Amino acid sequence: MAQPTTPPPAWDGASTDCAATARQAVAIAEWQMSAAPADLRGSTADLLPQLQAGVEQACTAAGWSESQRRCVLTAPSIEAMNACGL
Repeated sequence: MAQPTTPPPAWDGASTDCAATARQAVAIAEWQMSAAPADLRGSTADLLPQLQAGVEQACTAAGWSESQRRCVLTAPSIEAMNACGL
């Protein structure tokens, strides 16, 4: 997949809770999808709210540690998030 030409969205540093972690995961997903073909972007846009809800639920249910949440919050890509040990 093509990579976006802009820098990834940066975490604002305001919160490390599960809601903030989920919002950042969606921001990174949206950013990465911005480089995808229009038809793919259109078909995945509706899934972003589900992604946010799923990440927040997983974070809360599994009790992600501060370091795991910070890893997701500062990850520059979805691939990097996958390496956060979740």
